Amino acid sequence: MFNNWKIGKRLTFAFALTLLLVGIIAVTGFWGLSRMVDTSNTILQHDVKMLEYASDLEAHTLNLRRFEKDVFLNIADKEKVSEYNSKWQAAFRDASEDVDNLQKLAGSEDAETIRTMRTDLSTYSTGFESVLRGINDGTLTTAAVANESIGRYKDDIRRLDTTASDFARKNTERMNAKGKTIGDAASQTRMTMWAICITGVLLVVLLTVVVTRSITAPILEVVSFAGKLAEGQNDLNIPVRGEDETGMLFAAMRKMVASNGEMITAATGIAAGDLRVRVTPRSDRDELGKALSNMIDKLTEIISEVRSGASALSVGSTQVSSSAQSLSQGTSQQASSVEETTSSLQQMS
Repeated sequence: MFNNWKIGKRLTFAFALTLLLVGIIAVTGFWGLSRMVDTSNTILQHDVKMLEYASDLEAHTLNLRRFEKDVFLNIADKEKVSEYNSKWQAAFRDASEDVDNLQKLAGSEDAETIRTMRTDLSTYSTGFESVLRGINDGTLTTAAVANESIGRYKDDIRRLDTTASDFARKNTERMNAKGKTIGDAASQTRMTMWAICITGVLLVVLLTVVVTRSITAPILEVVSFAGKLAEGQNDLNIPVRGEDETGMLFAAMRKMVASNGEMITAATGIAAGDLRVRVTPRSDRDELGKALSNMIDKLTEIISEVRSGASALSVGSTQVSSSAQSLSQGTSQQASSVEETTSSLQQMS
């Protein structure tokens, strides 16, 4: 897979994969944290307030019933009736405000419950106002009579009290459930991050080993070939690699071996006396090729001069031989003349 990838591309891929895994871990952590924050905000901004308003409504409902009793018990004292009626009105306003706040926060599943609360509160308020008017105009003069007159509205206020209590308990259960959800989300996020982290570490280690070996193994092989070339060995079978930097290095090494082979062949021919060998330098910087080419030219020139000298020497030898023959003939003639002279002298004697 990596043979045709440049080394820079391999390292970039490994680095990008590492960054991707770090990003996934970060996104997973933010996702889990966001879930927990959203759930916590829901609890704090919604469920807690719902519980608070429901609990306040329950307390105000109890105050309504208490102040109602106080009005009836002090039915003969107009000031007390007015005082407790004021407290009842304040409690009623607080209860109405609680219902309004609950309606703002409640979802569709609680809408019917809120409507029931509002209806019960309104019905009870209408009944109490009716009884209070009877007290103020003197129609109702005793606590028993007043209590009996409001009897048919007691179910509404009791139901409101029960509903508020149930609603508060329901929101408490919701918060507990969401608290468990936060714990589950934290646990799930922790497990997911650990799984991704372990998987990422294994992948990065594996990728590091693969990328490192894909770089170092060919380089060590090239180093081995270079060492053999340095020792003078040229019968090397250098394999063909990919298109990366190490593949280019192997190709350059094969070209070097081939060029060295040409040089060795040329040198062998020269050593055998074959000056017809021609060496073409591989480039302007090929000092060895230039040297061999110049050496062949010089040897050819020297051999040509030797041959010329040998030819001249052969001609001179021929001339010397001819002169020697002429001298020999002259010597023979002189010897004959001397013999004749000697003979003549003998005869004269």
